[in-house]
Amino acid sequence: MPGVLLVLDPAAAYSSGANDPDHISELMVKESQTKLPEQVLRPDESSARTTGDRFAVELRSFGPLGILAILFILLTGNISIGKVVLPLGAILALTWRHLSRTPWHEIGYIRPRSWIGAIVFAAGFGEETVYRGYMFERLGKLFGTSALAQTAIVLLTSLWFGVGHYANQGFAGAEQAAIVGLVFGSTYACTGRIFMVMCAHTAFDLTALAMIYWNLESRVAHLLFR
Repeated sequence: MPGVLLVLDPAAAYSSGANDPDHISELMVKESQTKLPEQVLRPDESSARTTGDRFAVELRSFGPLGILAILFILLTGNISIGKVVLPLGAILALTWRHLSRTPWHEIGYIRPRSWIGAIVFAAGFGEETVYRGYMFERLGKLFGTSALAQTAIVLLTSLWFGVGHYANQGFAGAEQAAIVGLVFGSTYACTGRIFMVMCAHTAFDLTALAMIYWNLESRVAHLLFR
């Protein structure tokens, strides 16, 4: 291999009892084949990989960088640009997943058994990705996977889900969001699949919009409460 310096560890050769030149040559070849490609030929690539691994570990941890990422994602949420709602929080959560090298299935992105049943999920994509997929993964790493831990996670995420709706919808909207969060959170905790709750969220939002558009809120409410 021209231009490559072969380095033999003398101590290893001596301790192996190799005294003849042929055996020493064989050790030199093995040394060059096992160590040089990573340590000599591609030092920049190896260093970049190590740096990326360290950054991914920091994002997954609950140190300063990990906590900063959690707060940034939760406090961002959806951004309204005119009449267009941009799910920036979900985009950031998926970016965190990529940079932290977290498997898709850990945030609930598991291929559904039937794509037909999960085809409509755009309206619930943002909030379900953040409040169910991302937050369940983060809190799960803190609390564990026991039944008690899952119950606490459902309660905490539902509470935060309600608080997130208070600014725009007031106390009644926050209360409704918390209840819906309990239902969606419980469903996700039992199934571990996020597309189902995305579809349920979408159906809920579309139904609510239809009731508002056709002025049916009071009629539907009186069906349940006299």
